[in-house]
Amino acid sequence: MEQHNFGVNIEVWDNETLSWTPIEDMYLKEGTQYRWRSSIRGDFILLMQQIPIMMTRTSEWWEGVLDTPFESGIVTFTIYQGNERFDIEQYIYPDSRKITNEQYEVMLQDILSEAKVLFKTEGLKRNVSASGRKREVTWLQWNYIERTMSQLRNIFLRIEANSLRFLNKNHELLKREQVKIVNNQLISWVVRHGEAYGGNPNRFPEYMLANRNIETFDLYENKVILRQVIELETIIKKFYESEYEEFKPIASKYLDWLYKWRNAEFLKGLSPFKGTIRISQVFRKHPLYRVWYQWYQKLYEFKDLNFDVQYKIPLKETHQLYEVWVYIQIIIILKELGLIEDSFRILTQVKDTFFLKLSENKKSTIQLKNGAKLSYQRKFQSNTYPFKTYTHAMIPDIVIEYNQKIYILDPKYRIPSNLSIALGEMHKYRDGIIHSETNERVVEQVYIVTPKRSILPENKDFFTEKYRDFYKMGAFSLSPGEDNWELKDWLSSIFNS
Repeated sequence: MEQHNFGVNIEVWDNETLSWTPIEDMYLKEGTQYRWRSSIRGDFILLMQQIPIMMTRTSEWWEGVLDTPFESGIVTFTIYQGNERFDIEQYIYPDSRKITNEQYEVMLQDILSEAKVLFKTEGLKRNVSASGRKREVTWLQWNYIERTMSQLRNIFLRIEANSLRFLNKNHELLKREQVKIVNNQLISWVVRHGEAYGGNPNRFPEYMLANRNIETFDLYENKVILRQVIELETIIKKFYESEYEEFKPIASKYLDWLYKWRNAEFLKGLSPFKGTIRISQVFRKHPLYRVWYQWYQKLYEFKDLNFDVQYKIPLKETHQLYEVWVYIQIIIILKELGLIEDSFRILTQVKDTFFLKLSENKKSTIQLKNGAKLSYQRKFQSNTYPFKTYTHAMIPDIVIEYNQKIYILDPKYRIPSNLSIALGEMHKYRDGIIHSETNERVVEQVYIVTPKRSILPENKDFFTEKYRDFYKMGAFSLSPGEDNWELKDWLSSIFNS
């Protein structure tokens, strides 16, 4: 979240990085107690959701403890110092996630962008869309709405209470008793035209042309808001009317909100803006209208990038999105290395529409050069060929098959502190997957992929090249917005060996 005044310095102790972190950059978890400190000079008041936070003064800092609520969502920290007020918005996460809300959206955009490239690469001439213009709705767009609708509601209510308006000055013929202000302009009019309206040197006329100030909400920005409310209502109606029953209760609640918004006092009597919406100075700088505009910009991004993943990815299930995102990153690297032979199998066709086929537990395979294959959710069991298991079925997340050998990557979004145990579980792949004819072990290397490196001393070696080369297992760190050179070097080494 954004800190709107850089003069405010609140730091929180991060037990994972063992460092003081600015509160706007901190990964706050629900139901957790945090130490904080501030170098603000002089007395001030700190509140979380308008509840005061206790503090003590030391020789160098103001210090205290804050307890996050037992629920996730947007919280506002407010600092009062003298006549000044500063607000810092943050997000309370429901689990010990390793990425920020912004990185979450980066992962979505990476998946969507790469899907667009795949479709373009295949040169398909039919109706190519994975948003389902035939299906009318997309999981990804719904996911964005569901995650942020409460935030949008909060912004709308604040705009409603502080909506922009202006005084429209009109010249009108008013009855004498309705005239509130007598100025030189009015007197001049009376001298010239007063007699025609019943005036004489001893009395004002019955009617006079005077200024009348009318307060109006008829502003460009308010008309844009009305248009966007109507558009959002149309989108959510599609979800409500879709074949997916799980949409209906939540969509119904959102439609009730939107109906009230359309009938808000500051939008009554307005016509929705028609034409191309352009960012104005108000949308650029106003603290409330700016957030509203940015919310819709992101919504429209999902509308423009009409590609979909065939299963729902709620925010609380970010680990599923991370698995898909890592798979997409592998595709990107292999494409850069010139190793993609046929990516068509990542697409699935429903009637005349193609979808990005990454459904959970449904294998998605891309043919690589030299007979190699890349698979997502590849299932191995006793009757699969050319590789099988001799115990139970196994479904690694990402599998590379090359020269009768298997290489496995297992993205772990919620990696436990005891990384060694998680790595130990990877032995089931090395021991349990064998060749269907020779019964020889075929899993050459297995690795865990995490958004962050472990800070614990006993786990640091797992992320080193030395450890991975020697044991043929270990861990890679891969996070949205960061370089992927380690994975690229590793993939290159497989096909150059």
